[in-house]
Amino acid sequence: MKNFFIQLGKAFCYVILFGGMQYIVSILAIVFSALKVTAQIMAEGRQPTETELMEGIFKFAVANSNWLLVVAAIMTLFFAWVFFAIRKKKLLKEANVVPFSVNRVLPIVILAIASVFVVECTFSLLPIPEEIMLEYEDSIMSLLEGSTLAILISTVFAAPIVEEIIFRGLVLSRLNKAMPVAAAVALSSIAFGLFHGQLLWICYAAILGLVMCFVAIKCESVLASILYHMVFNLLGGLPLVGYLVGDSMSSMVTVEVLSIAVCAVMIYWILRLSEREKEEKSKEPAD
Repeated sequence: MKNFFIQLGKAFCYVILFGGMQYIVSILAIVFSALKVTAQIMAEGRQPTETELMEGIFKFAVANSNWLLVVAAIMTLFFAWVFFAIRKKKLLKEANVVPFSVNRVLPIVILAIASVFVVECTFSLLPIPEEIMLEYEDSIMSLLEGSTLAILISTVFAAPIVEEIIFRGLVLSRLNKAMPVAAAVALSSIAFGLFHGQLLWICYAAILGLVMCFVAIKCESVLASILYHMVFNLLGGLPLVGYLVGDSMSSMVTVEVLSIAVCAVMIYWILRLSEREKEEKSKEPAD
């Protein structure tokens, strides 16, 4: 029981670190943008109004949202590195960021691409209330503000790396020491989903969290789930289904079924590779 609470506490601390860095960066951004707006308006010889301050803060946050996410990611990893360095441990080793077999790259990439199609088709086919769908689209569009470079660095590199190291690396491994693997996977995935804020985003992020846990566990490396996450984020902002089938519901159902089938095949492929690798290791002579 003591180990349970110790490991649960560690996992909770890593989640707090992730959320705390985002909160601190948000506060710093608010202060910086407020000071900037105030200086600009006072240069005109007048005091800024509350409305002007709020508009200035909002515009700054929207224009720089991706860079703020990058800064938060860097700060999260830096403080995690400092924490383990003080304890004379290595962050990457503790988070299980280790090389994995190259023969798993292809199924992981295909699984990620198929997952994009599943998510897109599901959103199009389900009777999701318009208000919730508009909130989701607004959340996605807010991440597409700013330069292409900022978007790519934030969504394709920074977010996948820091989120996988925290949730599939540090959090999952600590929870797995305190409870059965299924419970650890579920809890870490729910925590991951909740950080996405908007209802639809929370739901599908949590489900994708389960898939990424599977990839990380079966490949015995968080680098594998980072690869999946990067590919998904790279293609997730593109309306791939719309390009291929338009608004045809029958075609969309067909793509949904095929995409789910591809996901199932890739999951089976990864499982078989994992089992084969274990068999080969068991046949190796002991030193």
